[in-house]
Amino acid sequence: MIGRPFSVAAVGGLQEGVEKYIETIHNELKQSMVLTGTASLKAVSRSIITYRT
Repeated sequence: MIGRPFSVAAVGGLQEGVEKYIETIHNELKQSMVLTGTASLKAVSRSIITYRT
């Protein structure tokens, strides 16, 4: 689900665009982990992951 935004970042912003997108994903992951009280990626369990159909 993140492949298309990477392609857009690469085409629109070249290396800088991809680096910025990776930074954005990193920040969003950190924020999500704080909001769920998760201290590490190993601590992420299926019980806190929501699937949309």
